[in-house]
Amino acid sequence: HHGPPAMTLPQLSRSAATWISCSLTILALPVLSLSGAELNLAKELDLVKNGQPRATIVLAQRPTASAQLAASELQYYLQKISAATLPIVRAGGPIEGNRILVGASAATRALGVPAAPLAPQEYLIQTAPGVLVLLGHDGPEFSQVDYQSYGSLYKAASQPIGTCYAAHAFLEN
Repeated sequence: HHGPPAMTLPQLSRSAATWISCSLTILALPVLSLSGAELNLAKELDLVKNGQPRATIVLAQRPTASAQLAASELQYYLQKISAATLPIVRAGGPIEGNRILVGASAATRALGVPAAPLAPQEYLIQTAPGVLVLLGHDGPEFSQVDYQSYGSLYKAASQPIGTCYAAHAFLEN
């Protein structure tokens, strides 16, 4: 057991008037930087480069409602930050570039993530070569989430939504 990932406080860059630069240390890998139209996690894990997507958001074949909501939020806010829209696919769909695995799936289990069951409200943010994992303790709600429907969002959020917490923590830090 390695404990929680180390976090660094966001820092404003003087040279970036309209763009916010911040850093996040995830396990042993350094620095997520948001600058201009680039978003990368260490050198190995570009998410966006020159305003173009360099990663695909990947959900399980049958994702939880929380994972679906987290993927939509991630796509929406990364687009706001970088102007690039990262595609969201289900497992087995076409993947371009690095993978952002959102929620528990066969792919996260193949990586051995999580190492132990997560408690309610618990989440993790972890990297592997070419992979960012955003995963948390989710309730057993698997209905299709409509990001434009308040009722659908309310139903998704009325259960444990650890994967949403992981996506929000990643975006905020």
